[in-house]
Amino acid sequence: MLKTPSRLAGGKNHSNGILEMKINHTWHKVCSDGFKDTDASVICRMSGHQHSRVRLVDGPYPTKGRVEVFNQGKWGPVCRSGINSYEGDVICRSAGFIYSNGEVNVHGRYSNETFQNFTVTNLDCTGQEEGITECKSDEWMTGHCPPNGALEVNCRPHTPLRLRNSSNNASSGIVEAFFDGSWLTICNNGFDDKAAAVVCRGLGYKAGYLEYIICH
Repeated sequence: MLKTPSRLAGGKNHSNGILEMKINHTWHKVCSDGFKDTDASVICRMSGHQHSRVRLVDGPYPTKGRVEVFNQGKWGPVCRSGINSYEGDVICRSAGFIYSNGEVNVHGRYSNETFQNFTVTNLDCTGQEEGITECKSDEWMTGHCPPNGALEVNCRPHTPLRLRNSSNNASSGIVEAFFDGSWLTICNNGFDDKAAAVVCRGLGYKAGYLEYIICH
C-alpha cells in the first residue's frame, strides 16, 4: 500500500478522479506533468483499484447466475435495487460476454437467500461503459441493500445460439442460430478456430476450437 495516504477526488465513483496525496494533514493535488499511463497503473494497483473481476455463479448455465464482484480479496454480491438492462449489459461485458444483452431478473431465485455484505449498491450505468468501474455507484462495501436483494443476470447472445449434439457432452456440437422463429445450422465455409472461440464465449465458455465445435 502507499505509505503516503492517497485518494481519487471529484470522480463519479470510487475508482476515478483527481489524484490527491495527504501531506502534513492537508490533501494536495498531484501534478500531471510527465505523468504517464504506466504511472497511473502503479498508483491504481497500490491503492487497491485494480480492474474489477465479475462473475456469474450458482446459475443453471455459465451465462446466467448471481452477479458477484471481486474486491479487496473476496467475492461479494451486487444489489439489484434500481438495476435495469443498461446495468445488465455492462455487467455482461465485465463478465466476458462481449456479444450479449444483459437480461436482468429482479425477482430471481436468490430472493429467498440472504447476504450480509454487498460489494456494489446503487449501480447506475448508461449502457455504454466497458466495465462496471466506469458506472456510478455507492462507494463499494458501504451501501445498504436488503439481505435478499442479490442480483441475477442472464447474458443472452444478440442472436441466440446453441450446440446441437447427439452425445451427452453439452459443450460440443453443431452450431445453430435462432432466426425468424427457427433454429438454423451455421455453414462451416470459412469458419475457423477464431469464429469457434467467439461462439463459445457467447455461450458462456472461456474458449473453443473447431472440430465440429468443442468449447471449454
